[in-house]
Amino acid sequence: DNSRIKAEVLHSTFVGNPKDPTKSVMQFRKDSSAAVAASVVVGYGFGIEIKGCSPMQYGNVTSIFPTRETYVPQGFYFDPKNLISAPEQFRISRDCGPPNNIQADSGVLFRLMPTNPTERSAMFDFRPLLQDGKPWISEADRASPWLVAPIARQIPFDIQTGGFETTLTTGAFERDLWLENWSYLSEAGKLPVNEWSGNDRHILCGNLTANKELFSITYYMVCDTFVAEGVTLLVRPGAVIKAYAQDIDGIPPRLIVLPGAKILAQGNFRAPITFTSALPEKLAPSPGSWGGIIILGKGVVSGEGQTKRYPGIADNRAVYGGENNQDNSGILQYVRVWNGGGITFAGVGSGTIVENVEAAYNLHDGIGVLGGAVDFRYCSTIFNQGNGVSVDEGYIGTMQYLFCMVGNKGKYCLDVRSSGNDFPRSFPQISHATLIGGAPKNPNALINLSGGTGGTFQNLILMNALVSVQHQNCSSEARVQGNPADSEILPGTLYFSGNNILFETSISRSFKQFSLDDSCIWNPSPTSINLFPRLLRTRQDMNEITIKNGGFDFRPDPCGPAYSQVETALTSPKLTAEDWKGGFGPENWLVGLSYLSDNLYLSSDVQSDVCLIGGEIEVKGEASFFNTVCDEGGTQIAMAFRADISVYTQIDSSKITSTARCGSVIVEYSIPFPPAAMQDAQKLAQTLVDSSSSILSGETISKYG
Repeated sequence: DNSRIKAEVLHSTFVGNPKDPTKSVMQFRKDSSAAVAASVVVGYGFGIEIKGCSPMQYGNVTSIFPTRETYVPQGFYFDPKNLISAPEQFRISRDCGPPNNIQADSGVLFRLMPTNPTERSAMFDFRPLLQDGKPWISEADRASPWLVAPIARQIPFDIQTGGFETTLTTGAFERDLWLENWSYLSEAGKLPVNEWSGNDRHILCGNLTANKELFSITYYMVCDTFVAEGVTLLVRPGAVIKAYAQDIDGIPPRLIVLPGAKILAQGNFRAPITFTSALPEKLAPSPGSWGGIIILGKGVVSGEGQTKRYPGIADNRAVYGGENNQDNSGILQYVRVWNGGGITFAGVGSGTIVENVEAAYNLHDGIGVLGGAVDFRYCSTIFNQGNGVSVDEGYIGTMQYLFCMVGNKGKYCLDVRSSGNDFPRSFPQISHATLIGGAPKNPNALINLSGGTGGTFQNLILMNALVSVQHQNCSSEARVQGNPADSEILPGTLYFSGNNILFETSISRSFKQFSLDDSCIWNPSPTSINLFPRLLRTRQDMNEITIKNGGFDFRPDPCGPAYSQVETALTSPKLTAEDWKGGFGPENWLVGLSYLSDNLYLSSDVQSDVCLIGGEIEVKGEASFFNTVCDEGGTQIAMAFRADISVYTQIDSSKITSTARCGSVIVEYSIPFPPAAMQDAQKLAQTLVDSSSSILSGETISKYG
C-alpha cells in the first residue's frame, strides 16, 4: 500500500504529558507502521500505543529484528534497546494481535529531567547524566543490526529518501545540547550552557561523605550537595561551579555545608573561585537561577534551645547553633556567589575565615548571617534583590571593609535585627563600609536597625538614598553617640558614630539621615556628617543600568572628607585602624574579585593625589605590583618603594610612609613636601600615575614587576 504512513525513528527523545497518565507518548494507528531504534521515551501512563491495525498487521508487533523472509512492510519493529521509562511501556490493542516478543530497556538517566516536566519547569538537560552506562551505547551494541540497518538503508528501515546518522547514545542527545541558540527552551532560559563536563566526577549532587577536591576547572551542580560532618570540600583557585536552575523535584540546587564539615575555598585575585548559574552568559545577570550556599555551624544563636532547623531543607541534618562561637567551618577567600540565592552563614563561628567574598545579582539576601561570631573582611554585595547583608539571631562578629550597591530592586544594604530581649542580642561591630542606594527609584533606607539590636557602626559612607538609617521596633538597648569609652559599649548597646558620612544626594527632595519610629528615642537625636564624600568616580543614580557605563572607582579622594575625623574601632581588637572612612582606602580591592571587575565596569586609573593638610603638602596614593606575591607581609616591597622614592625626590626616607597590602600587591604611600613645593608635588603625583617605571629602580622592577 503506497499510501501507508511509515515512521522510521532513530536517536530521538520523546517526553509525554505528566498531567495526563491516560495518554501515550507515541501512538501509531489507522494502518500506520513503524521502525524505532536507539530512542528514548518518557511517559507517565504508557510509552508507546498501537491500535487500529489492519488484518495484514495482526501479530506483527515485535522486537525481533527481521530477515528478508520474515519482514512485513506493514509491521511494527521496536529495538529492544530503546529506553522506555513509563509505568506501562507498551499498550497494544486486540486488533493488532498478541505482541511478538515486544520489549524495551528502561532506566533513563538524563542530566536533568524534572519529575513533572511542564511549561513551568525551570530547566531541562536531555544529555546523559553519567559518562558511562545508559543511555550510552556499549561497544558490543554498536554492531547491533538495529543501528546498522538505518545507516545502510536496510530493512526494516527501507524508506530510501533522506538518511540517518549514528551517535554514541540512545536518544537525541550526546554531548552537544544542540537546542542551544535556536529552540524556544533556549530563548526562554530553560537550558544550561552547552558545555560538557567530560567526567562524572565533575557533577555535584547528593552527599559528600568523603573528602573531595575541586580543581581549577568547571563543575556542574545538578541537585542539593551536602558536605557531611567530618568531611572537607577543598576548592582550588580558579574553580567554577555552575549550578542548574532546579533538580528533578523543582528545587534550585544548593551547596550545604553541614555542622562539623568544612569548605576550604581559597582563591586569589588572579584566580577567584566562582559559584554561579549554569545559564549561558548571554542571559546574565540571572538572579535566583540556583539556590546559593548555606554554611551551618555550631555557634551560639538567640532564642530557646541550642540548635535550630534550617528552613527549606528536608534533610534532618540541616541544623545550626550550639555553644561554640569559635567553631570552624573553613575558609572562603576570593569567592564569588552570583546569580543565585546568596550565601548564608548560620551559627558559623569565628574560627571560620571569610575574606574577599562577593554576592552579586542574587534573588534574596546577598550575605545572610544568623547568629554565630564569624568575622567578615572585604565583602561586596551588588544588586541583590533582597538585602545586601542581613544580620539576625544574636550575631556578635565583626565586619570591616564592606561595599554595597542595592540598585533599583534591592532592599537594605544592611538589615540588622535582633529578637527583642532574647539573648544573645545581635551585636555586629561594623567599621569601614561604603553603602550606595538606588535613589530616586528605590525608596529603601541603606541601613535598617530593628528588634532591639545592638552593635557599633563606625567610619561609614552612605550616599544616594532617600533615607540613610531607619531605626524601628526598639527594645531595651542603650542608644549612644558621642565619644563613649569602651566600657560603655556592651552587647545591649547600639553605638552609631556621629562622624559617619550620610550624604544628602542632590536628586532627593525628601532626604532623611535618620528615620526613627516612636519606639526608638535617642537623647540627643542622632547626627552625622552630611558632606559629599568625594568618591573618585561615581554618579548619583547608581543602578543596574547605569553601572554599564563603566569607569567607576569607589575609593575616596585622599584629600577629601573621608580622610578626616576617622575613629579608632571600639571594643574589638579584630578591627584594624585606618586613616579613611568607607570600604576603600588607596586599594581598590574589587579588582580581580568583583562582577564589576570581570565586566570592565571599574576604572583602571592609578590613584595619586596632592593633598594640602594643615598647611603641609602630601602626595598620597597607591602603586600596584601585579607580578609578585607578598614576602614577609609585603615589607620588602614597601621598603624598596620607599627607598626608590627617596632617591628620586631627595626626601629623607624616614619621612615617607609606605605600607604594603598583600593580594595585588598594593603599596600605599604618603610623601611629604614643604608648603612652597606644590609644583614639585604635582609633578611627582603625575609621574607616579603616568610613568612610575621612570622613578623605580631597575632592581625593584625586575624583582616585583
